[in-house]
Amino acid sequence: MDKFVYLNDTLSCITVYRDVVEDKVVTHFRSMIKQIVSQSPDFNLILSDYGFICNALYHSEYKGSLTDYLFDKILISNNLYTLYCANSAYSMVPTVVKSAVSFDLNTLYILANLTSAQIFARLNELFEEKESVIALLPSYINEGKKFKTNDSWGNCLTMLADFHRKNGMSAFAKYNSFYYCGGALCPIENENPITLGEIEGYSAQKQALSSHTLDFVSKNECGNVLICGSNGASLLSALLNEYKEKGLRIIGIKSKDLSELNNIIEKIRDIPLRFIIFTEAISADNVSLLNTLSDSLYAPIKNAVIYATTCDKISSDAFEVTVDLTNF
Repeated sequence: MDKFVYLNDTLSCITVYRDVVEDKVVTHFRSMIKQIVSQSPDFNLILSDYGFICNALYHSEYKGSLTDYLFDKILISNNLYTLYCANSAYSMVPTVVKSAVSFDLNTLYILANLTSAQIFARLNELFEEKESVIALLPSYINEGKKFKTNDSWGNCLTMLADFHRKNGMSAFAKYNSFYYCGGALCPIENENPITLGEIEGYSAQKQALSSHTLDFVSKNECGNVLICGSNGASLLSALLNEYKEKGLRIIGIKSKDLSELNNIIEKIRDIPLRFIIFTEAISADNVSLLNTLSDSLYAPIKNAVIYATTCDKISSDAFEVTVDLTNF
């Protein structure tokens, strides 16, 4: 079957990975393909869509690669299938859902392999008088570096399931640290690569934090942590680098926004990863808030704890562990 006709039909039928179809680049592909297969294609509309696609790919982190762009969107998709897999429940995915996932991924694989040369060839067939313009059009690339396979993506369900089992789902499968801003969890792309061994001193404190964090990512019941001193952020970055492969993620929140904790918790409650909600420079008033909210917020959720730093003298039942960095 003609690739353009096939994609025009099948992209509209994607179900499980619907969020990928609604991505801006895929939306413009659908618009462009719809024009190409129409009875009266509009050359300028096609070029407008194609120009948007190239611009978006050039400015992405994938350096013009359509294949990597689409596959990354697949990896961070938030859907029923990725939720099952992130919870190590691939065997429980209904057969009809697996079939739908296979269809979706096979269709996206075909789109990922649609080349600029193929588009140009079709345009030359449709608009012979525009040959000189078509010859000047820019190209994107189809080389994939993120996931090299000779098989269609729809035939790699178990490999994807294993990825989500290890890395979680949605943006948490790609990023390890976030900050809370304006009601949203915003990913941090450039993380501090520091390790615990690179932080001088604090041997006992590092051991206490590392042990508590290891217990937490091992899914043992753990409480909140108070870090007294000003070097807490570096220690948290080092802990993240130590345990991110075990499912640890960190969410930073300003102490003035602690009243928004419920919003954060609702966003991560069903994510099968372990979250440290980190805040700096808390005051006695902030701790009073934590005490007030403790029973209603923290008791029901098992995949999140609070690590807070302070330069004040604070004593509170809201914290199970206190680590003192002020004597160094």
